[in-house]
Amino acid sequence: MSLPYFKFFPNDWLGSQNIACMTPAEEGAYIHLLALAWNSSDCTLPDNDEMLAQLSRLNGSWLISSQKIRDRFTFKDGKLFPKKLHGLFKDAADVSDSKKIGAGERWDKEKYFESELVCYSQLIKDQKWIDEQQKFNPNLDILLSLEKAHVQFWGTEAGFEYTKKQKSKTKNWKRTFENALSMKSNQVWKPRDLQSQSTIDDLYGKNS
Repeated sequence: MSLPYFKFFPNDWLGSQNIACMTPAEEGAYIHLLALAWNSSDCTLPDNDEMLAQLSRLNGSWLISSQKIRDRFTFKDGKLFPKKLHGLFKDAADVSDSKKIGAGERWDKEKYFESELVCYSQLIKDQKWIDEQQKFNPNLDILLSLEKAHVQFWGTEAGFEYTKKQKSKTKNWKRTFENALSMKSNQVWKPRDLQSQSTIDDLYGKNS
């Protein structure tokens, strides 16, 4: 099945002479068969009156009404193809396939690692940005923390697989690395002799 829904055109349906000639039961059976066809793998129905009687839910009345409904289908290779719906089905399948291809291109592995590395390389050379991060994260070794985030996660297969599962079409790498600095798993602190006393007390305790 390509999509869980199909386009319905009320004006065409209500203005159709063929539909107008159907009884309410026949009209209901017809739309039910269209839904079943759409849910099949190729938008078809079996050309078998016994099965169609059950599928349409007309049961014993099927043979009386079958010709009106069959006229709305094309017969080929033992199957019934709904004339207009089959074309919509093929179009929907094409759209679905293009979306799958688009998703694959969105998270192409080579492009992922290239974009991650480019951003990481730019950030570690951006002194203004580094200084800003240092201001917000006193005594944190910004460069080593960024390197840890890059080497141990975002620049690895694990980072790629994590990103591929996300729904967003793009990734803000700059914001990603900013957030990485606040994660304990990435944080590398400066040696104690380079830290302020207040930070040393917070990290190691006042009696250390």
